[in-house]
Order: sequence, then structure tokens, then C-alpha cells
Amino acid sequence: MKNLSNIYYDLYNYYGPQHWWPANNDIEMMIGAILVQNTNWKNVELALQRFPSFHPAEIMQLTDDELIHQIQPAGFYTRKVQTIKRVLHWYQTYDFKKEIVATIPTKQLRKEFLAIHGIGNETCDCILLYAFNRPIFVVDTYLKRLLAKFDFFDSTNYDAIQTFMMTQLPENVALFQEYHALIVAYGKEYLKPSTLLNNTPDPVLTDTKNIDYSLNELFELEKNPIMHSFIHRYGFIQRQAFSDPYWCVVYAIIGQVISASTAQVIFQRFQTHFPTVTSVGEASLETIKSVGLTTSKARYIQQFAIKILNNELQLANIYEMNDDQALDYLCQIKGIGLWSAKIILMHAYQRKDIAVYEDLALRNAVKKVTKKPEITRPEFDAYFDQFAPYRTLAAIYHWHFIANDN
Repeated sequence: MKNLSNIYYDLYNYYGPQHWWPANNDIEMMIGAILVQNTNWKNVELALQRFPSFHPAEIMQLTDDELIHQIQPAGFYTRKVQTIKRVLHWYQTYDFKKEIVATIPTKQLRKEFLAIHGIGNETCDCILLYAFNRPIFVVDTYLKRLLAKFDFFDSTNYDAIQTFMMTQLPENVALFQEYHALIVAYGKEYLKPSTLLNNTPDPVLTDTKNIDYSLNELFELEKNPIMHSFIHRYGFIQRQAFSDPYWCVVYAIIGQVISASTAQVIFQRFQTHFPTVTSVGEASLETIKSVGLTTSKARYIQQFAIKILNNELQLANIYEMNDDQALDYLCQIKGIGLWSAKIILMHAYQRKDIAVYEDLALRNAVKKVTKKPEITRPEFDAYFDQFAPYRTLAAIYHWHFIANDN
């Protein structure tokens, strides 16, 4: 099942950063938040283009008819004109200075905005989040539909949904801004009533299984300067995982000493010919080899399958073991060494604190980061210790770094 972190990674990696709110200053942003009520952003853009400037004093000097003319493309202009003027009068009490507003607690500031006639919860929170950089999540129609679509939350209550989002995510202004903007981008395509009712295929939120890590964990790891640099350079890296440990062990055996692309081809061929453990256990060694395996790899996989069928191996028991116990257990499987065992713990058992000195690519990444010609085991372990208890997540970024940094 998708969680809020998974959805954020999917949306960010599909749409990219949205750079919201699309305004050049706080006055333009607040006016835009008011104008977008009951209309679409294209109409708001047409209205905003009519403003020669967004100097608050100049806007307040406009007559109602003059301001109506400027915002007319956004509709509901009589009511919106009054709301704009009320908000500007409110801001005038703070001399139009964000630094003064910054001294007001968010709870009090929200109360002041909601007391302005024409400002509801959504508009209030948009202004707080984007104009005054307050960590408060905006609840809109698209968010409600997204939560319902993925069975997160069975309520339409604004405050309840907002509390849910803010307790599930790290309290971070930039994250709240980006997430809200991404939900809007996604909602325009996949959360309209027509797409929801027609069960339109969703190209973003697929069922692909990935190594699972939360935004809270990522933000904690980002406090490390090396990871801060990686995360800001590469965004949110998703690395495919296995929901069934059996297939992860098979893939680990297949993938030894060959390229990843070749291993993937052979693995897919293997799954097609041998879709179950039983089909492997009943096949001859020559038949297993026929998918492109060496004799030793075919024998390892066959013996592995037979041990599972005879209950000599119970992969489910590994979930209850600590990392050291799990590594010892996996290394008893013929064809599985320490490197393979660690990769299996990462990709099948979601162990989040595994350092893999045995992995050449990771050693090369550490050498490149530290600018050392060679890296010893103690040096490697000491380097990865700084990322505990999220060494697996750090490894994902280091793999990406060494594969993509020229």
C-alpha cells in the first residue's frame, strides 16, 4: 500500500519541482489566492496581468470599479474586490512588512485571517504557507480526492485532514509547498471526477515495489552535509525492491559477476519459465541452465528451491532476526555470500541500516567523496557510521552518485 512519502516521491519524480506559488511578491501571492476562489488559474493569470504593479498603497487607492475592471477575468469580482481590500487593510496594520508579521505566532495569524470576511480555510492557509512561509498544510479538493482514492482518510473535514497530513509529514515549509503544488498538478490530470469514475490508468502511482523510507527519515538524514548535497542534487531516489524474499535470493544468485542489464534479462526469462518454487524443484539442472545460467548458478538455485520445499529453509523467519543473525542465516544458502546477503536484507527485508563494504561501486563512491585513492574496511565503516541508523538509504544515494556523476 502506498504511504504519503511514497506518493510524494512518485509525484516529484514524475512532475519535477513546481516552484509554487507563481507570484513575485507577497501582495501578488495574496491577491492570487483570493482570485483563484471558484475559478481556474488561467483566469487568475489574466487578471493579475492587468495590474501595473503590486504596490499595496496604489491598489488601495483604486476605486471599486477600477479594481473590478482589473480582476474581471477571475469572476465573482464584486465580492473578491472587497476581500482584497480587507486583506490589504489588515496588512496595513503591520505596515506591509513581512518581518513584523513574522513575529506573530501562526495560530494567532491564522485566527486573524479567518476573521476577514471572504477568507476561508483554504485561502487562509495558502497565504500563510506561500506568502508568510508558515508550516501549515493546505487542504483542497484534490487532496481530499487523493486521500479517498488511496483509502487514507474517510473524512471531508478540513481540520481533521490537515491534522492528519501534518502529523504524517515532517514539519517543513518547503515540503508542504512542494507537496501541495504536486497534488494540484496530479489532480488536474488524475483526480477529476471523470478520471476517478472511469478508473483511468495512473502512470505515476504504480505498484512498483521500492525500498521503503519515509520523508521523516530522509529529512533526518539530510542533516548530514554529504547527504544534504546528494538529496538536493538528485532529488528523491527510488530503488526497486522485492516483495517476496525468494525472488530476491534468486536474483542475487543470477546477478553475481555479470552486468545488471544481463542479470535482468536472465531473471525475467527465469521467472517466465519457472514461475513457482515448485516448478524449479521439479526441473532438471539442464532445463534450469537453458535460460542462460551457468551450471553452478543453476545448481545453487535448484538446491535453494528444494530446501524451501522441504522446509529446511524458512525465509519468513528472517523478519524476526536481527541483522547479524539474518546475515548468518542467509550465508548458509549455497551461492549466497556476505555481499549477496546484505543486498537481500536491503532489497527484500527493508533493513535500513546496512553498510556494504563488499560492494565495489559503494567503495568507489566513498573514495570519490573522500578523495582517497583506496579505502580500507575500517575507513569505509567509519565513513558509513555517520549515516546510522539509515546506512541503507545513504547507500542508495551513493550508488546513484557513482553511477551518474561524471
